[in-house]
Amino acid sequence: MYRALAGSGKMKTLGASVVLSLALWSETLLAQPAQLPMYMSARLPPACQGVTDFAQRLLSRTNRLRWANPGEPGVVFDVAVQQFPTGLLGQLQIRELSGRFTQRTVEGGNCDGVLDALAFVAAVLVDSEQDSTPPQAPQAPQAPQAPQAIPSPLPASPQSTSSPTHYDLAFGVTAGLTSATAKALAQPNLGLRLSLAWTNPYFAPWVMVGFEQRLDSKTHSNFAAASVDTTFGGWTAHMALSPIRWPAKGHYVLRPVAVFEVGQLSSNTTRAENVTTQRPSTSRLWVASGLGASAEASISSPLAAVADLTVLVPWKNYDYYYHVGTAESGVFTVPSIGVSARLGVILKFE
Repeated sequence: MYRALAGSGKMKTLGASVVLSLALWSETLLAQPAQLPMYMSARLPPACQGVTDFAQRLLSRTNRLRWANPGEPGVVFDVAVQQFPTGLLGQLQIRELSGRFTQRTVEGGNCDGVLDALAFVAAVLVDSEQDSTPPQAPQAPQAPQAPQAIPSPLPASPQSTSSPTHYDLAFGVTAGLTSATAKALAQPNLGLRLSLAWTNPYFAPWVMVGFEQRLDSKTHSNFAAASVDTTFGGWTAHMALSPIRWPAKGHYVLRPVAVFEVGQLSSNTTRAENVTTQRPSTSRLWVASGLGASAEASISSPLAAVADLTVLVPWKNYDYYYHVGTAESGVFTVPSIGVSARLGVILKFE
C-alpha cells in the first residue's frame, strides 16, 4: 500500500514537471521575435561582387531577417560603396517598417573588408532593435490584404557623411620640344614642375606650375640672294589647370588641361650674307595660351612618369625683318600655332 502511494506521488511529480516544461517552452516560443522581411539594393563598384554577396554576409550574422515575399512590407537595406585614391568608403542606409531612417559609414582598403564591416553593423542594429522590443502575443489571423508596392531604394540622405578629400603633391623634372618660337624650329627645353592634385566625390582638380629654359637653337633663312643664321633662346614660366581626371582611381591618369605661358625670348644673328639691314630684336616678351592633355603613370611609389602635349597660340606673332639691297626685304613670323611636348619624372608626396 505504501509503495503504491509512493509510486502515485512520483507520477504526480513527473506530470507536474512535464506541465511546467511545456509552459516554459510555450513562453519561450512566444518570446522569440518573428523574422523581419527585408529588401536589398546596392550601388557597388565593379570590384565588388554585388548585392547578393552582401545579403549572404548579413544573413550569416543574424537569424532575425529573411527575404520579403512579393508585395510584403519589409525593412529596406541600401548599400553604396565609392572608390577613392586612399581606399573605399561604404555607406549603409536602413529604412524600417516604422519609417525610421538609420545611416552608417565605414572606410576600408578593399571591397571585401568594407562589405564585411557593413554587414556586421547591419546585423548589430537589427539584433539590438529587436532585443529592445518587448515580445508580443500572437495575433488572430487577418484577412489577406491587397499587395503593397515594394519600397524603392533609399534616396541619398541629406545628412550623409562627407567623403574624405585626398591630396597629392608632386615635384619633378622635364625635357621637351616646342615649335612655337620660330618658323621651322623645334626648340629643346629643360624644366622643373610642381603640381598639386586633390580628389573628392564631385571633382578632381589639378594645378601645375613650371619653369623652362629654352636651349639655344639655330635657324637658317634665305631671302632672294641673302641668307641669315639666327640663334633663339629664352625662358618661360607656365601654369596648367585641369578640373577632372580619368579614370577616378588607378596607376595611370589622363587629364585635359588649359595652359598659360609667359616669358622672354632672345634672338641673335650669327651670320648674314648680302643683308644690308637687319632688325631682329635681342629680346621679346613671350605670352601664349593653349589646350592640351597631361598623362601620368606610376613607376614605383613614389616615382611616376609624366607626359604633356599642348597646342599653343602666341598672343602676338613677332616678325623678323632682313632688308636685302634697297628694295627687297625678307620677313619670317613666329608661327600662329605651335606644339609643345614634354616627358619627365616626378616624385609624389601623398
